[in-house]
Amino acid sequence: MVDFKKTLGLSFLGCVMFLSGYSQVFAVDVVGTLIKTTQTSQFSPPSPDPCGLAYQSSTDRLIISDPEVRQIPSGHPGSFRGANVFEATRAGALVRTGNVTSYTNEPSGLAFNPSNGHFFFADDDRDEIYEVDPGSDGFSGNDVVTHFDTNAAGNIDPEGAAYGAGTLFISDGTNAEIYKYQPGPNGVFDGVSAAGGDDQVTHCDTSSYVTVDEGLEFDAATGHFFITGRPETHVFETTTDCALLRAIDITAANPRKTAGLAVAPGSANDPNPTTSNIYIVDKGRDNSASIDENDGKLYEFDVPPLAGTGNQPPVVMAGSDQTVDLAAGAILDGTVTDDGQPNPPGLVTTTWSQVSGPGTVTFANPSSVDTTASFSALGTYVLRLTASDSQLSNSDEVTITVQSTTTPTGFATIYVSAVTGGTALGVAFKDEDIIAFNTSSRIWSLFFDGSDVSLATQDVDAFDIMADGSILLSLDADGVSIPNVGLIDDSDIVRFIPTALGATTAGTFELYFDGSDVGLTTSDEDVDAIGFLPDGRLVISTRGSASATGASGADEDLLAFTATNLGATTSGTFALHFDGSDVNLSQSSSEDVDGTWIDNVATTSGHIYLTALGTFSVPGVTGDGTDIFRCIPGSTGTTTSCTYDLTFDGSANGLAGELVDGMELAR
Repeated sequence: MVDFKKTLGLSFLGCVMFLSGYSQVFAVDVVGTLIKTTQTSQFSPPSPDPCGLAYQSSTDRLIISDPEVRQIPSGHPGSFRGANVFEATRAGALVRTGNVTSYTNEPSGLAFNPSNGHFFFADDDRDEIYEVDPGSDGFSGNDVVTHFDTNAAGNIDPEGAAYGAGTLFISDGTNAEIYKYQPGPNGVFDGVSAAGGDDQVTHCDTSSYVTVDEGLEFDAATGHFFITGRPETHVFETTTDCALLRAIDITAANPRKTAGLAVAPGSANDPNPTTSNIYIVDKGRDNSASIDENDGKLYEFDVPPLAGTGNQPPVVMAGSDQTVDLAAGAILDGTVTDDGQPNPPGLVTTTWSQVSGPGTVTFANPSSVDTTASFSALGTYVLRLTASDSQLSNSDEVTITVQSTTTPTGFATIYVSAVTGGTALGVAFKDEDIIAFNTSSRIWSLFFDGSDVSLATQDVDAFDIMADGSILLSLDADGVSIPNVGLIDDSDIVRFIPTALGATTAGTFELYFDGSDVGLTTSDEDVDAIGFLPDGRLVISTRGSASATGASGADEDLLAFTATNLGATTSGTFALHFDGSDVNLSQSSSEDVDGTWIDNVATTSGHIYLTALGTFSVPGVTGDGTDIFRCIPGSTGTTTSCTYDLTFDGSANGLAGELVDGMELAR
């Protein structure tokens, strides 16, 4: 259908990569009808170089991003005036603006996920994808943002973004590739394993007919891509495997440098407003060649439907990935469209089936596109919707993460650290961090960023948040240099006095407890749990067996320390406070006590909260290394007795696959 003869000459200008010297011969399938041209250059403030475009169906608005407006100096017509995101009606009227420079100066590509209201920005300077949950006031700096690197998957120039059928599509402008990201077991978009994520990524090539830049859109009605790029004179409709279906002539707009595009209902200017149209932004002249340029445009095109070429398989979309409660189950909202062939029979049959998962899935009506599913166990399931027209069939899959909304009563916040980095309900963290779980909103947030205070690559394996707001920390390695303290080992505890917490953590350190001064000198005597008794005594547990001043213990025990001095010269004596072997915590190495917190409220004073290194089984409770369980002691010391219950199911609240190695509860 398309034949390119190329000459050399690559140019990179802002958000656009184009090849010069093309001569092209098209077997043009259709000609698009230009409905309206909007001068984004005349927005107030202006968008001189619009690149990203998405249709926000929930608000019926077109969202435009402009990565080059910041490059035009003050005093010039298209200069930056505090806005690089523009919200407009389909008729081209500017509604409001936003500013995303707090996380990206180069919002080149743009996509919208209607299932959760999130946007995706492709940043081709940093080679990052930003997933953004904007506030009710739009893009204003209060957005909730996560991001991942594209280089690890081979995408070296992320330009365009599109979303559909639970998949994120990102174009590579240098290599003319489209990368398809599907979330892994953790249910979030976080890149591939080399970048710390578990997405499944494939890609396909468009170089035989177009060099794709920002212009990438997924049409949910057909399951096809619309692509713009070089040459600018056409929009290309393809399958999601990049097989070219047709070229659509858009020369009626006299485009100069087309960029992002979106599929949306036709505006009131369209004489046939019942069909969806294609909206395209055009950046015009580049500011590097003309600093006074301000000629951005938005086009609306009516495009004839794709002509049939014989029987085609049904287009199947299983719906967006979901996180659901075990008790409620999942509402499955599939979509199947077909061309009506072959006729007869002209009928389409559909079936839901289970692909994978830890338990059994029961469908209310497996032959209905829209149905419900119930699950026998917590975990991640993959479900498949298959449609057949009696001759051809097609299928699509959806991932359902089944959790329990059970949260601990009486506590407002759960603080945890983990053995490795990961993601908790969309919040990324590393092993040197502490994250906080709001039990009311069920939202995780970053509480302490260890990399901000010289703890990058270290593992915080024990912590305690003091009443004055300072944080006691122990690390799992020897010979770590701590600012203002010097070298410490894994039996020491440092005190962090914060001036700021969260994503920008700052403060100072001091030595709180020198373990070697009181007999903690072997590799097994790594302090891996910190707590305090109601009487103020420090409580610790160790990675292995410990023989300290005054007492000894195993890895499932807690030792209470009566201090006569703390800091650089630590002195005092230990006593056994909790003997885990007395209360069924010595069955395997996974039952090592790995974190503790001890209550000091009058009615529950002395109750011991614990995490284990892995799976554990005690009377009345079984769990794993993500859980927090409680010992209500009948006695403590050398003869310990407990009544157990489960306090916090970590896997049900976003920590599946993690190992909690430090924790604290707060009312």
